[in-house]
Amino acid sequence: GDEAEWQRYERAIQVPLGDRMAREELESDEPSEAVVRDGFLQGGNHPEDIAGMIRLFRWFGSVDFMDR
Repeated sequence: GDEAEWQRYERAIQVPLGDRMAREELESDEPSEAVVRDGFLQGGNHPEDIAGMIRLFRWFGSVDFMDR
């Protein structure tokens, strides 16, 4: 494998891993807003969007299309 390819993979995989970290933290009994924020930032989300994303998940996280 090519080193540049590996680096592209490493950068790309951070997006779903960050979003997963945020989602799993939001689903925990006592979610840490700092961990959620870090996860969403790692996922490439704009910092100004994160508070709204947290509210959206808290309000609608159990709705069928959000729960997937």
